[in-house]
Amino acid sequence: MKLRLLPAVLALLLAQVIPSVQGLPNHWIWWEAEHPEATNFPEAKPESDRGVRVLSGGGWMMAEPGMKSTPFLEYKVDGPAKARYDFYVRKFWKHGPFRWRFYGDPWQEVTPSVTLLDCEEFRPYPCVNWVLAGSVNLPAGKNRLRIELTDPKSPGAFDCFLLTDGVFAPRGKIKPNEQWPSPAPGWFTFNNDTPLEPSPIDLRCLNEKFAGEHGFISVKDGNFMQNGKPIRFVGACCEPDVSAMDDAQLARLAKFLARKGINLVRFHGPLCVTSGPDAGAVDPRRIDNLQRLVAALKAEGIYTHISVYFQHWFDPSENRTFPGYQKGRPPFA
Repeated sequence: MKLRLLPAVLALLLAQVIPSVQGLPNHWIWWEAEHPEATNFPEAKPESDRGVRVLSGGGWMMAEPGMKSTPFLEYKVDGPAKARYDFYVRKFWKHGPFRWRFYGDPWQEVTPSVTLLDCEEFRPYPCVNWVLAGSVNLPAGKNRLRIELTDPKSPGAFDCFLLTDGVFAPRGKIKPNEQWPSPAPGWFTFNNDTPLEPSPIDLRCLNEKFAGEHGFISVKDGNFMQNGKPIRFVGACCEPDVSAMDDAQLARLAKFLARKGINLVRFHGPLCVTSGPDAGAVDPRRIDNLQRLVAALKAEGIYTHISVYFQHWFDPSENRTFPGYQKGRPPFA
C-alpha cells in the first residue's frame, strides 16, 4: 500500500506548534525559580557545566522525597497588565506533581500525566521540560503565587516560570522575545515566531475541509482509494502524551500539521491499564483524550491511524485473567 509515513515525532514538532496560530504575546513575564519570596526547599546546589548551560539562570530549586512538611515555593509576581494568562512551568520531567494558585484564587493541579512540551537533558537521567500548568485571570501589579508539591514520594524541581497572554513556543531557556543563538557554519536558524499568514507554501489546501469529506478510505489493488480515486498519506507519529493536551493546544497542533502537508497522524500508545491486577481494563481518560485528538485532527483534514498495542507495554503477570503467567516476560507471540 502506498502509505508514506515520515519519521517525525510530534514531541519534536511541539517547539514550532504553538506560535503557528498567532505571534508574540502582548504581555508576558518570566522569572527564575531560584529566587522565591519564601520556601522550605533546600538551598540550591551548584550544577554541572552542562546544567548551567541548559537551565535558565544556571540553576533550579529541587526538593527530594521525604521532607517532613509539604515542600512549597512562594513568589511575588508583577502582572504587566490585567489579562488572562497561560501559566507555563519549566520543571523536572513528570516528577513532582504540584498544585498552584495566586492568592484569592482556587488551587489548580498539575498531575504526573501532564504533557511535556519539550525536553533537554543535562546530566544522566535528569532533564528539564516545559509544561502548561493552566490559566488564570490576573490584575496588573503585585500578585503572590504559591506552589506546593503534592506527592511526598516524588522529587520535584523547578527551573523557571512564564505567564503569557499569547502563544508561547517552548525552546528551552530562550525567552519569547529572543531568537535562537547563531547557527553553526552551513546551517540556518528556523525561528517560527510569526502568525500564520497567507503563504505560497501553505499546504493546508491539499487536505479535505475535514477528514472524510469525500467518503470512506478503501483499498483496491494495493492502493488506498477514496471516492474511486487514489489517495496518498504524509504522516507523523504521536504518543498518548500528545493527546493529553487541552483542546486549544490540540487545535493549534492540527493547524500546524495541516500547514505542513500532513494528512495522517499515527496514534501509538495503549488505551488500557498496562500492568497490575487490572491490566487490560480500558482507561476511560485515555479514550477521552484520543477522541479529542481525533476530532481536532479531523477538523483540519487529517486522518488518525490508531495503534494501541506493543508487547513491551503490557505485563499480564499480576493479572487474574492470566494466572501463572511468567512474571517479567514480555508477551511476544
